[in-house]
Amino acid sequence: DDGSIIRWGPAFWVLTLAAGALIGVICALAVGSTIATVPGQRTVMVLVMLMVAPAGVSWAFFVADPTSGRWSVVPPLLLSLALLGWSRLQHRLPRLAHLPITAVRVMREVQSGVVVLTPDLVVLETNAAARAMLCTRAGCQEDDLVGRLWSEIVDPVLAVLPDAGRSLTATTGRGRVLEIMVEDVGGDGTLPALVVAASDVTELAELRAHLADQATRDPMTGARNRRFLDERLPRLVSDTDRDHDASVLMLDIDLFKLVNDLHGHAMGDRVVIAIAEEAAAALPPGGDLVRTGGDEFLLLLPDTDEVAATQIGDLVRRRCAQLQFATHGAPVHVTVSAGVAQCLPGMTADDLLSSVDRALYRAKDAGRDMTHA
Repeated sequence: DDGSIIRWGPAFWVLTLAAGALIGVICALAVGSTIATVPGQRTVMVLVMLMVAPAGVSWAFFVADPTSGRWSVVPPLLLSLALLGWSRLQHRLPRLAHLPITAVRVMREVQSGVVVLTPDLVVLETNAAARAMLCTRAGCQEDDLVGRLWSEIVDPVLAVLPDAGRSLTATTGRGRVLEIMVEDVGGDGTLPALVVAASDVTELAELRAHLADQATRDPMTGARNRRFLDERLPRLVSDTDRDHDASVLMLDIDLFKLVNDLHGHAMGDRVVIAIAEEAAAALPPGGDLVRTGGDEFLLLLPDTDEVAATQIGDLVRRRCAQLQFATHGAPVHVTVSAGVAQCLPGMTADDLLSSVDRALYRAKDAGRDMTHA
C-alpha cells in the first residue's frame, strides 16, 4: 500500500517470467516463420527476440512503478541471457563433438592418399590409400611411417614436393602415374603442418595418351597422319642442325588409280594397308610412318643418311613387289616408287618435303618401281 499499482511477491515474479517467456516465444516464432527466410538470419532473429521481448515486459513494469519496478528488469534479462547462451552452446557443441570424428573418418575413407607432414617434412599421419600409393615397400603400416622423412618413404621421383598450392605429376618406378598436391594448413599458426594429397591418375593418363595417339593416326592403316607430320617434321629438321643425320623417304603406289578402277576400292584399301605394313616393318628405331595421301607414305628416318635411306627404300620396294592380292581372276601385283632426301643444315621442313617430292617424281619419270635420291 505504498501507492504503486504493482503488488510485489512470488506471484508477480512468476507472472513476469511467464509473460516474458510467452511473448518471447510468440515473437520468435512469428519472426522465424514470416520475416527471416535465410537459416542464419532466422537464428539471429530468434535469439534477439528471446532477449528483447522479456526485457520489454520488464520495462513496462518499470514504467508503471519506477521506484520499485526497476529490479523487475533483472530476472527477464538473466533469463534472456541464459537462453542466448544455451542456444549458442547447443549450436556449437555438436560441431565440436563431431569435428575430430569427422576429420578422422574422412581421412580414413577418402580414396585419395592423405599425408600430414611437419614443416620439416616429417610424417605425422597417413591413411591407408596414401600408404598403398606412396610407400616403396609392401605391407607398410602407419607406425612404420610416422616420424620418418617424406623422402625416405616415397619413390625418388616424388621426393621433392611442389610448392604449396601447386601440383606434381610423375610416374613411379612401379609404373603408376601419381598426382601430388600440397596445401599449407599452418598459415594461422595453430597447425604448423603440410597436407599432401595423392591421387592415382594412371588410368586417366593412359586414356589421355590413347586419345592423343588416336588423334595423330590414320584409322585405316595405323600410320601417323598429317597432324603428326606437322608436329614431328620440324623437330626432325632441328635435330639435323645439332649434328644429327636425318632423311625422309616418300613412297607412292604405281598406277594405283588403275587398281581401284579395275578391282574396286575395297581392293585398293587392301593394297594400301599391305604397303603400310611393309613400310612400317622397314622402319629403323625412332622412325615414323606417315600417310600423307591416298596412296602416298612418308617415312621419317632420324639418324639416317641418304645412303641408308636409299637402302630402306629398295628393301620396301622389293617386299611390295612380292605381294599378291587374290581376286576372282588372276592375282593383283603392285609396285611402288620411292624418293629419298637427306636433311641438310639450314633446310626447313618445307624445303625437305619439296626435295623428297622432286626425288619421287624423278623415280616415276625413270620408269617407276625404283628408288631415286
